[in-house]
Amino acid sequence: MGVPTSFLQGPEKGARMGNIPVVFLPVIKVRRGYYEIKGILLDNNPRSAKEAELTRKYVTALEEIIRKYPELYWSHKRWKNSWKEEYLEPWIGD
Repeated sequence: MGVPTSFLQGPEKGARMGNIPVVFLPVIKVRRGYYEIKGILLDNNPRSAKEAELTRKYVTALEEIIRKYPELYWSHKRWKNSWKEEYLEPWIGD
């Protein structure tokens, strides 16, 4: 979304160690009190993926859902902290 954001690396590491398929499960509000969960397969064989590739796939899927349903995701201060140069060390972005 054009703003550097941190993501945990643990889920990717766990999926790669166990070679567990990675599924993204966005929750979409259809109307008041009704929600839809649609599973999106990100990778069926995560062990063969390059390091940080699964996190990039997750970020791409999340950005797509946020752009499609922004009203469901902008209720908090995601970018309340400012950027620090020390964040470049574990950086996986382009």
